[in-house]
Amino acid sequence: MSLAIDPESVSAVLMADGWHEIERGSFRVDSYQYLQDELALSEDVGITGFCFDTERGGMMAGSRVAGPLTSILAVLT
Repeated sequence: MSLAIDPESVSAVLMADGWHEIERGSFRVDSYQYLQDELALSEDVGITGFCFDTERGGMMAGSRVAGPLTSILAVLT
């Protein structure tokens, strides 16, 4: 059994600083890596990360948030 979550249906993400309302359909999960001028600053170390765009009316309106998947406490679908 798995606890399947459709990334397209995520509408909010709970992190240590509270809930973040996100633009529906913007939540993504993939390998986590920093780039500079499209070149990797470090090798892919197999860490899974996330990114999402914040809701337009929120405190960080229109921002992209990214980080390691382990920093997410819960998601609202």
